[in-house]
Amino acid sequence: MAKKETKWYWIALGTVTLSVVSDNISEYTKNIPVVKQIVDLFKWLYTISERFLTMQFPLWSYLLFSICVWGIFRLLKSMFKDTNQHPSFYTYNKDKFRFWIWRWEWVWSERYNSWVITNLLSFCPVCDVGLLHVGSHKQVRCPKCQTRWPDDGAFYAEHEYEDKDDIEQLILANVRSMESKQNNG
Repeated sequence: MAKKETKWYWIALGTVTLSVVSDNISEYTKNIPVVKQIVDLFKWLYTISERFLTMQFPLWSYLLFSICVWGIFRLLKSMFKDTNQHPSFYTYNKDKFRFWIWRWEWVWSERYNSWVITNLLSFCPVCDVGLLHVGSHKQVRCPKCQTRWPDDGAFYAEHEYEDKDDIEQLILANVRSMESKQNNG
């Protein structure tokens, strides 16, 4: 593969054009007050920073300044701390009740001023796929393994239908139990 050569005359032409254009822009903007003020501001900032950087300070003043900056930073950080910190039970979002696996999410509710359970869904205990509610919503089936509940009464007699309201209350009871263990232990 041949190496592509850069034509030197394109570089030279670009450099000459840029210098002519920038010189003309500089000449036309000298008399504009806003541009002159901006240039003067940058000159002033340069002069101030040059004076500050060439000053000699004792070591203790650097240390005192650093401690003050650190303290102000910590104070500001604590003032703007996130007020919606996640509680200890936030990661508790999956459990098995009676027979099915249940998953949910925790969301802060401004209305109730507390954490509430949302997206409470049941999953098949055999293959861990979301269950589908069929017919009267008292019959459930797994789309993957085709297991049905109730299974002609034989399976249903041992395990009642798992109602979302019941499961939500069981979850909240588990959370209260976890919190009391955490407070006592």
